[in-house]
Amino acid sequence: LGAAEATAPLVLLEPLGVDGVSQLRDAVAFAVLIFVLLVKPSGLFGERLSEEDRA
Repeated sequence: LGAAEATAPLVLLEPLGVDGVSQLRDAVAFAVLIFVLLVKPSGLFGERLSEEDRA
C-alpha cells in the first residue's frame, strides 16, 4: 500500500501535467483499499465461510 501510495500519483498524473500530486497520495491509498474490498471482501488473507458459518 505504501508503494502504491507513493508511486501511483507520480507515474499516472505527473506526465499529464497535474499539479498537487503529493496531495493525492491519501486519495490513491483510499482507492487501493476500496478496490481490494470490492475484489476480495473477505480480505487478502481471509478464508471462505461455509454455509453453516454464515448463518
